[in-house]
Amino acid sequence: MPRPREEKIGPLSSKLPVKAESITGSSLPPRKAVEQVGVSQFLPFTRALLYWNAFPGGFMSELSSVVASTLASYYEELQAKVHEWTAPLSSDQLWRKPYPYGNSAGHLLLHLTGNLNYYIGARIAGTGYTRDRYREFNDTVKRPKEEVLADFDRAIAMVVSTIRKQSSEDWTASYSAEREPHSRDRFTAFFRCAAHAYHHVGQIIYLSKELTRAQA
Repeated sequence: MPRPREEKIGPLSSKLPVKAESITGSSLPPRKAVEQVGVSQFLPFTRALLYWNAFPGGFMSELSSVVASTLASYYEELQAKVHEWTAPLSSDQLWRKPYPYGNSAGHLLLHLTGNLNYYIGARIAGTGYTRDRYREFNDTVKRPKEEVLADFDRAIAMVVSTIRKQSSEDWTASYSAEREPHSRDRFTAFFRCAAHAYHHVGQIIYLSKELTRAQA
């Protein structure tokens, strides 16, 4: 059996092994093409497909829809996890650190909110948001939990709305932002912000477990 041909994908200057008859054929539509790759390969695989314009019919339109729905759902899942694990915490506990090192859940939420409002809000949606990253980790005002979560929810809603507005061409539009040299297109920015949020939501889950265990 001949080996799959390799194609150079646009400005990415990288190669992705692709069976042309599998990807472009009706036996493997865009949703399945994306689903069949592992998590570690999702970013380079999907980004390569978005840059490749050699697909027939409505492939690119369907792929764009799959990417948008998948990313939007993922951000909403992270939002649900944040609410689930902060629900047992009081406002005082939200700002409490069970150990002398690290951050409180409250400061992590400020950080996530600022991160999304800047990297997606200001740099893609054009919201005009001005970020104060230092305050995200050092704010001494212990705001009520409901206010902090409301700000986070608004950031998530903005991200989801922005994702759903992206056209097939928008995903590969040029992107730049401070402290983010690896994101050179919008798709990568959305993806990396999701991975960043996943990391910190995991920390919030750990903090919630520690704080409620101490309480019990």
